[in-house]
Amino acid sequence: MKFMKPLFNPEYWDCEFEDNYIHKQPRNYCPKCGAVEGDHPGSWVHEVEIMYDASNDPALVLSRKILHQIQLKGIYGK
Repeated sequence: MKFMKPLFNPEYWDCEFEDNYIHKQPRNYCPKCGAVEGDHPGSWVHEVEIMYDASNDPALVLSRKILHQIQLKGIYGK
């Protein structure tokens, strides 16, 4: 079975907090845990999808496009 590497959405990043740990750019500091964006990874595309499912945020639209392209590439090899 072939596993894909996680895809990151560059418009979001994760802090160290257990809940609501995905932050949207340009916010670069988490007031709950004190994390700074530059020291933490970007958010996985599928996690952004889950957290912001009902949003029309342009960054989420980008996330959906990235995920869709990867799915098509995996199915059709394009």
